[in-house]
Parts: sequence; structure tokens; C-alpha cells
Amino acid sequence: MLCRRSAPAGTLRTARGIFSLARLSRTARYPHPCSHAAFSAVPRRVGPHAPRGAPARGLASLRASHRATNAYEAVIERVLKTHLKPGVTNLAPGVAHWSVPPRLVDSASREWSGYGACQGEAELLEALREKLHVRNGIDMSEREVLVTCGANQAFVQTILCLCDEGDEVVLFAPFYVSHMVALQICGVRPVVVSSAVTGQPDLSALRAALDRPGSRVRAVVLCTPSNPSGMVCTAPLGRALLQECMNHGAWLVTDEAYEDFVFDDHEHTSLASFGEANRSRDIESTSSANAPAVATTDGVISLFTFSKSYGLAGWRVGYMVYPRRLHSIMLKLQDTMPTHTSRHSQAVAHLALQQLGPSWVSEQMSSLHQVRRALWPVISNFSAELQSKCSGLQLASQEACAPPGGAIYFLIPLPPEVQEERAIRWLAQVHKLLLLPGSAFGIPGQLRLSYGCLANTAAATTVAQRLSQAFATLLESSAQVR
Repeated sequence: MLCRRSAPAGTLRTARGIFSLARLSRTARYPHPCSHAAFSAVPRRVGPHAPRGAPARGLASLRASHRATNAYEAVIERVLKTHLKPGVTNLAPGVAHWSVPPRLVDSASREWSGYGACQGEAELLEALREKLHVRNGIDMSEREVLVTCGANQAFVQTILCLCDEGDEVVLFAPFYVSHMVALQICGVRPVVVSSAVTGQPDLSALRAALDRPGSRVRAVVLCTPSNPSGMVCTAPLGRALLQECMNHGAWLVTDEAYEDFVFDDHEHTSLASFGEANRSRDIESTSSANAPAVATTDGVISLFTFSKSYGLAGWRVGYMVYPRRLHSIMLKLQDTMPTHTSRHSQAVAHLALQQLGPSWVSEQMSSLHQVRRALWPVISNFSAELQSKCSGLQLASQEACAPPGGAIYFLIPLPPEVQEERAIRWLAQVHKLLLLPGSAFGIPGQLRLSYGCLANTAAATTVAQRLSQAFATLLESSAQVR
């Protein structure tokens, strides 16, 4: 039941009372002023006669914060350091096998020693605005774009902008591990919501999380196409998720790093493109004339990167799109952290966007289509056989029959008696394949395989043969996995 109090402009009325998307994090709005009083407190007594409860002093107190210490580990760094040996095929990192032509990098070389604009280089910003409007369908008239050091920085910056310590953010399992870590180190409580059996976000589970007593949810995160599942959120469901967020006064943050990595008949849709102004285009694209229009996309923040589509992971260039009213806060955070993305990197990204564009990305993607077709039958057959052998094993429907619609990942289930870490060590030592544990992504009992590094069918065939041998052992005698 909606609250009957009149709400000021820019607010939403919800069952929990007036809740405004205009509220930013208190620390972002009101940074604590540095004053003499902050450094003139009475010294605390230490030593053998210190009062009970006095904090420990000296070297023993020089520790890391609990937030950083207790956050998820940097799992990929540990796995690579421990198991990546000569001859092992590295299927752990989420990278594509291509990069931009060297000529493009050479043409971007010039003197970049001076500081640049905090928001980003003017020519890159102009090209991004055009791309976001034409390709993503986002109305940029009331939105700003900011260039970041990859999408991960954009996500951390978004959380710092929107959330105070103790606030909550919803993640759909399986989630991107860096999203979880970012929330933890920012002092924000993750609320993990299950996905439906189809792999799509579960709308009813989200509604329950938003409606529960004492909820402090400030934002909902949607990674589509998904790392690690490869799920591509459908346009009708995306519209419903956005409407649910608007009804509850929660921001919707979309991570669209793999926007170009879609297969078969799947299509990626930027949820910031929804709204009354785009209703006719939405209906045409989804063939759902009865779908309700979302009243506003003012509560959507979209994150993108050049790391995947253009193979520029090492250049660290991403960008974020948000309502203009957040711009001064975003610039404050940007100026405090990286100041700006490397100007040389921005020049390379601009040339990639202008001289290569989506047609070049599509050409590179053709090899991944072949790799995907070579690997999936092996993984699908194993999943089906394992499920028939282990009656209690529950797999998402796409794991058992159809390949994921996007990204560059496959999820591989393990027999219940096989521990993830043992499986990873065994696969690396015996079968020369390096994968990541599913527990890092909120799905224990599975492994994540990244096939983006495989450049051709021959490489995929070799991996498929090794997987077949490993799967045969897992089905026949999993006790050998040590």
C-alpha cells in the first residue's frame, strides 16, 4: 500500500515511506572537514596502568582493517600463483584472445605527460555519447558519461556514491566476485538473491529481499551478459526488474562488460534505454505490445569497459553512465582516486571505437562461436550424465541442455563428494587445465571455465579432449581426484 503523504519532487513513495533516489551516501555528500580539533584529542593512556579496554598500542595495533581482511580473497591471483605451471592451459581469467592492431597503438603515441580532464578526454567522451545513444539506445540528454580505469573502478565509485556504511546492495547468484569484494571493502552489506532455474534473475526473490522488514537496500546489481554464468537478461524481465527497483526506491546498477558477447538468437539490452520516450522501440524489440512502460530510468547507472570487446584489459579503460544530478559527486570521487584514466589509454580506446568499431568486434567474435560449439557438447553431456547419476544434484536448465547465451564462460558441476580445491589442483596437475572455484561466485560445487583465450577450433579441440578424459574419471571413480 502506498504512503499517502505528499512527496517532494524527485522522490518515490513506497511501502516503507518516502524514499528518494536523490539521497547519496553521506560520506560523499559531507566529507568530514579537517580541523585542528581532530588532532588535539587527549592522548589515551597506555602501558601497564592503562584502564581496562584501552586499545593496544605499538606495532601490535598496526593491522589492516577488518573490512579488507574479511573480504573475499583475490581468488584468481592465488589460483594462478599456485597452479599455473608450464604446459597448463589457463582457462581462469576472463579475457578474449585478441587485441587491437599495433598500428592503432602506434598512432595514439604522443606526449601524454600532463594532467588531463577528470571526466575524460573530450574526443573520447564525444564518441562514447554517440555510441551510447546509437548502439545502446540511451537518451543522453540528462545523463553524463565518465571514463574510468576499467569497469571495476566504476563499480567501486558507484557504491561510494550511493551507499553509506551498513547499507545493503542486492547481488544475484551467481555473482561477479569483484562486485562482492567491492561491497565488503566499502562496508556495504551484500544481500545475495537466488536466480531462477532458467539462470535468469528471480523477480519474486528480489521482491522478497526488498520487502523484508528492516531492509536497507540502496541498489540492485545486474550483470548481463553474466560473469560467471553467461546469462543474458531478457528485455521483458529487465523491464520488470527496473520497475521493481523504482517501486522500492532502489538504484539499478548494470554491469554490461560483455555487451558484445552474445550468441545465437540472444540480444543484449541496456536497461537505461527503457522509459516512456523509448516505449515504441522497446515494444518492437521485444514483441511484447502489452509490456508496461517504465516511467523513468533516472535510477539506472550503467557500467561498460574496453577490456573485453576490444581486448584492452591491460590499458584499463572503462566508462560509466549516470543521471546528471550525480555528476558533481562522481567527479569528486574520480578526482580523489585515479584523478583520471591514463590519457594514452584513452587515446587508444578512442581510436578503437572510431577506426575499428562493432564490425571489427564481430569479426573477432566469429572465432569464439566456433570455440563455443566445440566445447559445449562435452560439458553438456557430462552435466547430464552427472545429474542422472547424482539424483540430488540440481542444475540450472541451461547447464543441462542449452549453452549460455552470452559472455565467455561455462559452469561445470562437480560430484558432491569432490571438493573444489582438490578438483582444481587435479585438473591442473593431471589434465593441464586451470579453472576457478565456483564458491568465489556464490555457487559452491562448480567450476568456472573461461574460453575467451582459445583462439581457434584446434585449441578448443585440445581442451575438449582433456575435459573428456577428466569427466570420464569424475563419473567412474571420483576418488582419484586428489
